[in-house]
Formats: sequence, C-alpha cells, structure tokens
Amino acid sequence: MLVVPPACAGSGDDLSSRPTVTATPLPDPEAAITNGVQARPAAVVLDQALSHLLAAGSYRVTGSPTAGEPLDLRFSSGSTLGRPGEGAAGDPTGAVGRGVTGTLTTDGSTFQILAVYGQVYVRGDLTWLASSVAPEALTTVGEKWLQLPASAAEPLSSFIDPELFARSLLQPEGAVQPVGASRISDQPAWGLRAAESGALLWVTGTGPVLPLQVEREGATAEAGTLTFSEVGTPVPLAPPAADQVVVVPDSAVTSPG
Repeated sequence: MLVVPPACAGSGDDLSSRPTVTATPLPDPEAAITNGVQARPAAVVLDQALSHLLAAGSYRVTGSPTAGEPLDLRFSSGSTLGRPGEGAAGDPTGAVGRGVTGTLTTDGSTFQILAVYGQVYVRGDLTWLASSVAPEALTTVGEKWLQLPASAAEPLSSFIDPELFARSLLQPEGAVQPVGASRISDQPAWGLRAAESGALLWVTGTGPVLPLQVEREGATAEAGTLTFSEVGTPVPLAPPAADQVVVVPDSAVTSPG
C-alpha cells in the first residue's frame, strides 16, 4: 500500500521550478538556513533526516496521501520491545513499545488502528476488511477492538512499522536534487526533489535535520501532502484490555480468489 503515490516526471523537466502548494517565500533564504543542509549532498541530508527522526523515538504524521483518505498517525520507535511491565525507567506503565496509534481512511472506511508488540488492532468502520475477512468476523460489541491475524493485517503493513513508514517517504527511488529554501510549517526549510517521482521533500533548515513535509507532484491542499510533527513527543502504546478485544481467528480470513 503506497503512502504517497508517485507521479511521473517527464524527461528533461526542471524539477526545481515545479510549483508547491505549501511553501511560502523566505525574505533571506540563504541566511535562514543555518544547519548546513545546503552544503551537503541531497542523499546525505535525507539519510540524516531519517536517522534523527528514528533516534527521537517518536513522531506524528498527518495529511491525505490521496483524495478522501486522510490519516493521523503517531509512531513510536522506542527501544523497549518487551511486554507491558517491562518499560523503560521512569515509565510506570511499562507501555513503551514500537508501533503506531491513530486513524486511517482507506477504501472509504475510516477506522482507528493500534499496533504494538507484534499485534494489530482496529475498530470503527471496517468495511475495508470485507474482501478478506468473513463478514461474521467483523461483528464487534460496542467499542471493542478487533485483533487481526497476520493475513488480515497485511494490507496495513506500510502503516504499522515506524521505520518502514518513514523510509517509504524519505528514501525515494532514483536521484534527489535540492530545490532551495522556503518556509514550511512556519519555519525555514530546505527542499529536495525526487527526480523519478517528482515528490518534494522538505527538511528543517535550522537545528537537527528532521523531515517536515512530503508533497507529491501535483498535490493540492486536500490531497498529496503529509506533514511530520511532534518529533520526540512520547507515544505510550499498550494493548487494549482483554475484555475490550475480539480476536479474529485465521479461519475467518478468506482465501484469495
């Protein structure tokens, strides 16, 4: 499942001159960029942004990769992967894990997702599951979560792992070239254009190099832009209480075809 669908870049295009729907000019672009990204190769800048993002332990991504399919996801790439009660020092709940919590819209369904300790839970409008899970397995009581078997969770795989999700956005195929400085989310930013997809990737122009925004070619205000925020803000993750979970067995997953 693609996060930001690429658009085709025509050969010979001037990538740096393509419009963006989110950037605003800086009065003095050269002076505004103070962390040295303008002097480094584009691929190195993106590697640094990815490394710093994951080292921060958590981040949030909001936006709409495609029209009518908004997402709001908070990722934790925390180093503690044990069960609850085995959390880091200073975490009384032990709920420091690796995974994601938030909302997704796909195939017309908007639902909550929680992934932690290798398990995936969903609740809400789950009609997107109808093609792979027997209809009776979609029945929930009140606000209970469905715990999905791996086969049913597979379509969500690109939204579950914090590192895979970040890499899908920050490691585009093909060459990447700088496009200059602008203002993104009210701060100086350095832009990089992926030659193959035409996607525009913005990173911070001050302080540690971090991703700010990814904008596909042809993006509008409603679709095609994903924004990073809350980097390093703790995201405590823990499985739902057992009495709030309905387990979907493997037998409920229908075979393709």
